[in-house]
Amino acid sequence: MSTGTVWIGGGTGAGKTTVTRMLAGRRGLRVFPLDAFWYSHLARLPEPEPDPDEQWLGQSPQAQAAEFEALTRRRWPLVLSDLAALPSSPPIVVEGPQVLPDLVPEGDQAVFLVATAAFQRSVLQQRPLPETADPARALVQRIEKDRLYAQQIIQLAHAHGHSVITVDGTRSPGSILEEVERIFKVHHGSSVSSGELSAARRWENRVVADNIRTWLTTPHAPPQLPDTYRFACECGVRPCVAVVELPLDVFEGEPRILAPGHLV
Repeated sequence: MSTGTVWIGGGTGAGKTTVTRMLAGRRGLRVFPLDAFWYSHLARLPEPEPDPDEQWLGQSPQAQAAEFEALTRRRWPLVLSDLAALPSSPPIVVEGPQVLPDLVPEGDQAVFLVATAAFQRSVLQQRPLPETADPARALVQRIEKDRLYAQQIIQLAHAHGHSVITVDGTRSPGSILEEVERIFKVHHGSSVSSGELSAARRWENRVVADNIRTWLTTPHAPPQLPDTYRFACECGVRPCVAVVELPLDVFEGEPRILAPGHLV
């Protein structure tokens, strides 16, 4: 039975988050960022998180990919429960590599963005990893794990009739968004007020901040921490997709996050 939610999944490095934000801004949707529920879901399962050496060096890439998929499946009831607890407005777009094609509710629309191996490698080489005993090998393992997982997503998507968009770095996010919108029949959040959309963006930001706060207490935070983090502008005006980079403590002290010039 369709939930009316739309789903954007795929492998790492394919621009899912960027395209999702653009779609949400244009259509007036709430973003449900699966990555930002990582630690709250682990606490509710509950399951211990392996230390960085165990995760990135102690397992083969094949085992890492299989375990990530298995954990995603164990988390899925929590995802559906969290979605059911949200207001019906604004409509929702769920985004993340944890969207598995065979778990998308029947009748819901889904699309999967998958980077080519070469482009995915170039993206992952720029992303920080937690400190390990062998950083070079950990990176090689991570790249191969993500390649294998992306291939599994492609196979499942084709088997369940969902579209796959290949991303090789030559197309703009806007071009990819246009293809996503051709695939989706997305309901406009035309009846959503700016106040509702602003509240949805605040909710998204709080989810992200809570996840970051927990992540910073774990061994999985990299040695060089960022000074700022990205938060969505909470102006509530469509098609705003602006982000504001702030230290975590500054975000937590602000009642509302607005990009420059977005006072309403």
